[in-house]
Amino acid sequence: MAPALAGPTSNRLPSSGFSQAKEPPPAPIDVIFMAVKSLRELGEKAGWDEVTCALMIKKVADAKMGQEIFKEVALKGYEPSEFTVLSGGGAGPGHCCGVASAGDMKRIIIPPISSVAGAYGASTLDVMHSYEKSRNTRLFDYTKGTYFSDFEMFNSLINELRELAVRDVILEGFKEEQATFRLELEMRYGMQWRYTPIESPLLFIRNTEDVKKVCDRFTEEFSRIYSPEAAFPQGGIEVETYRLFVYLNLPHFLLTQHEAVGET
Repeated sequence: MAPALAGPTSNRLPSSGFSQAKEPPPAPIDVIFMAVKSLRELGEKAGWDEVTCALMIKKVADAKMGQEIFKEVALKGYEPSEFTVLSGGGAGPGHCCGVASAGDMKRIIIPPISSVAGAYGASTLDVMHSYEKSRNTRLFDYTKGTYFSDFEMFNSLINELRELAVRDVILEGFKEEQATFRLELEMRYGMQWRYTPIESPLLFIRNTEDVKKVCDRFTEEFSRIYSPEAAFPQGGIEVETYRLFVYLNLPHFLLTQHEAVGET
């Protein structure tokens, strides 16, 4: 698991890389040999062995992660050097120093049971996949005072993502009825370069009132993050990315609870 900031973070999980595979994934030991072979072939072009090649890849990955964290923190008005990096999982301790250095962060916390806690944490999660598609859509035109009206286009795009999700759900042995869906939209005011992700109050839109609800949710979330004064409705309201999440609840083990006792 990658390092995470001790502060508000995303709880988004990556979609399974094998969800669309027609054959079962290779055994773990085969994956290791395949990775070493790829590193050796890649490193030959630069005159590196596989270990040096892996180290250089790690440096690039750490730098990119650190830069992204720095950008996200700084753009929200905070000072990155005042944050603490919390390392989690098995890979986190191996990356945290490089990430913190690139993100201009000085303090790192590495729990001694990081890998065990990360593995246990993963076992408590339900299944979740995400599917996304980019299409610029103007939901509100300020100059004309009109709202988006091509409901069929919006809904067909969501249905396209939903069909992909249902296909993977069935391939993984679940039933469509077990799945729940959530729509996230990356939105912005026109002429602004930064997009703000919001959870749409509706999965499909049927009329202008539904479009207004989506726009109102964006305005509410944007004002909460950046303050109402930063809103720019004169530029209109746009959607750039449609992201559909599918969730499947799994049974989980219950921890045994013990009464706290001790001697004085």
